Amino acid sequence: MHPGEPVAHDPAESSPARAPAPDIVLRHQPCTRCSYNLYGLPIDGSCPECGNAVSLSLRGDFLQHASPEYLSTLRSGLTTVLYTILAMVAMSILGVLFLAIFAALGGLNAQWFSSRNIESLSGLVSLALYGILFAGYLKLTAVDPGYQGIEKPSNSRRTLRAIVLAQAFIKACEVGLTFFVSANIQTGNAGLSFGIFSGVIGLAGYILWAAHLYVMMRYVRWLGGRVPDQHILRRTRTYMWLLPVLSTVGVMIAIGPLVALILYWNILERFRKHLVAIQSTGLPAALKGVSQY
Repeated sequence: MHPGEPVAHDPAESSPARAPAPDIVLRHQPCTRCSYNLYGLPIDGSCPECGNAVSLSLRGDFLQHASPEYLSTLRSGLTTVLYTILAMVAMSILGVLFLAIFAALGGLNAQWFSSRNIESLSGLVSLALYGILFAGYLKLTAVDPGYQGIEKPSNSRRTLRAIVLAQAFIKACEVGLTFFVSANIQTGNAGLSFGIFSGVIGLAGYILWAAHLYVMMRYVRWLGGRVPDQHILRRTRTYMWLLPVLSTVGVMIAIGPLVALILYWNILERFRKHLVAIQSTGLPAALKGVSQY
């Protein structure tokens, strides 16, 4: 190099060091706590809506990574459904026993124990229990914030909600019909009309219950895949057709609907054990057929 000759500078050496660009979320990903769209946000940042770490929403869809609020809602709804079903079964058994005792004693003279009052009381209790059951299903089918805005329109969660709503309407019609018929003894054509209407309502109830079982097994299968529990996945694949058949055609062997209800209750109880374990330990319950992560 000669004196006075300009010195060539390497721009890379003379420029100040630049911090590497942060990795950002390159897909439409809802926050698992509040459903805010995290697209374009730094992965090491926080959700501007609720402050939840962005990285927590990118860990996959296993339930142990879901928000605590969502898990609590699922568990509360499922517990309500399970124990309300038990209460309904207990009420049916007690009702049969009460009627048997009532008949054995030749009826009671007290006005309160008239058949009309018994039917009215039974209808009110049944309707109250179904209202509780409906509330439980609404919680059980709550949308996961991590899926808000990206779940498919055909999602079984939405379909199940519509079916349960229709079942609530049918139950209200049944109770209303019981009240009306017990208060107005109908004869002739009017009586025949009420009989036909009652039959249609009963048939609609059977069809909706079969549809409920099918869609519910699809929904539980999706939830079971988020555990993941291979036992739930295998059983629900079979139960999607077996339970509707047992609850409809199985009426001919009397115990078909009862068997369907027992299988239904057991598979839901298994999933509830996972929710309890995840909330307590962060991992699914240690049951046979469960993959631990």
